[in-house]
Amino acid sequence: MLRTVLLSSLLPALTLGLLASPSAAEDAPSHDGSWRGVVAASIQNTVRLDATIHAQRASLQFGEPANCKIVADHLRDVDGSSFYRFHPSTNGGGFCARLYPGELMVDTPAPGSIAMAFQRAESRWAGVLRRANSAKE
Repeated sequence: MLRTVLLSSLLPALTLGLLASPSAAEDAPSHDGSWRGVVAASIQNTVRLDATIHAQRASLQFGEPANCKIVADHLRDVDGSSFYRFHPSTNGGGFCARLYPGELMVDTPAPGSIAMAFQRAESRWAGVLRRANSAKE
């Protein structure tokens, strides 16, 4: 009987707590989709980037001269930005190899675009990418 009384008094509190607190998925910004643009460390150091973000994973494919692919898994969300941790590059390429074990930061500066930033060696690379279906070739 004590168990029934405790359960009946706790159930409304638990239900209210679940309904009142937003889930982590609702708080996290959605960057899912295909993105295309250019990232740069300086005016002379630029590279084309095609990115796909889906289900907590970011896949990045860099154009020439980097010419490599790397994957990163979602790590955390802080103040509207999402952070991902790079895996070792599976297709080689010195550019991607030096990204591991770093982090990728993704933010949303405006509708239809995302900002990406990451550290490679001593250089910070950053750029704004647009949805692949709306990017100009």
